[in-house]
Amino acid sequence: MTKSSIMWRGQDKSVTIGNVLLSEAFFKKYGLDREISSLKSKGIDLTKLAELLVAYKLGDNFSILRAHEFVMEPAIRNRFGLQKFSAKTLYRAVERLGQNRERIVSAFRCRIMGEYGQQISDVVFDWTSLVYFGYKPDLAMRGHSKDGHPEECQITVGVAQAAKPLCIPFGLTVMPGNTHDVKHMVRTYEQVKGDLGAGRNMVFDAGANCKDVLDLIVSDGNNFLTRKKLNKSDDKLFKTFSKDTWECVDPERGEYCLKKRFP
Repeated sequence: MTKSSIMWRGQDKSVTIGNVLLSEAFFKKYGLDREISSLKSKGIDLTKLAELLVAYKLGDNFSILRAHEFVMEPAIRNRFGLQKFSAKTLYRAVERLGQNRERIVSAFRCRIMGEYGQQISDVVFDWTSLVYFGYKPDLAMRGHSKDGHPEECQITVGVAQAAKPLCIPFGLTVMPGNTHDVKHMVRTYEQVKGDLGAGRNMVFDAGANCKDVLDLIVSDGNNFLTRKKLNKSDDKLFKTFSKDTWECVDPERGEYCLKKRFP
C-alpha cells in the first residue's frame, strides 16, 4: 500500500440513503406523514423526525442517542431541510409519538384494511417482553418474563398482523412487564377487532388460550386457532404413541396425530 492510498480514520463516512427513501415512501403511501404532522404545530416537523427514526432503525438500530448522530449528518440534514438540534429534541419526538401511538397505529390499520382487507382471513397474535432501562418506568414491572429474566424491569409488547402471504403488522399494544398473555390477548384483540369485522380466524399460542378469550372471539363472529395447554394426562397420552395406531398426516415431515372424539 502506497502512502497516497492510505485511508485515514474518519475518511470512510457514508450515509445509507436507501433507508431514508424507503421510510419517506412508506409514510407517504399510508398517510402517516399527514397523521403525524397534525400532532405538532410548532418547531421541527414531527413527521421528518419520525421518518428519520424509522430510517435509522432500518439500518443500525442502536440507541436514540446514536440516531441523533445519524440525523446530524450534513447529507441527511440538507435533504430534510433541518438545522442542528440537540438529542433532547429527538427524545421529545419519541415521547410525543409514544403518547399518540394508538392514534397512529389506528390510522395505519385503516389504510391497510382499505387496501388489503379482503385478502386478510387469518390474523396472528403474539407477545414478547423487553427489558426497560429508564428513570421513570411507569409500565416496567418485574415478574412474568418471556426471556427468563423476571428480576429485570420489563414491558410487554403485543402485535397483531395479517398471516402469510401478507405478513403486515397492524396492531400494537404495550402493557406492564408482568402482564400475562391471556390479559394481553384481550387488549390486543380489542384494539383491532373493530376494523377487522367478523368472519376472520384469530391465531395465537397456548399462553392466551382460555375460555374467556375464546368466548369473546366467538361472540364477535370470528373463529380461532390455538394450541391446547398440555398437562400430565397429555404426557401419558404421548407415551402411547405408535405408528400403527396413530394417523400419519405428513409422511415427509414424519408428523402423526391421534384423533379423539369427545361426547
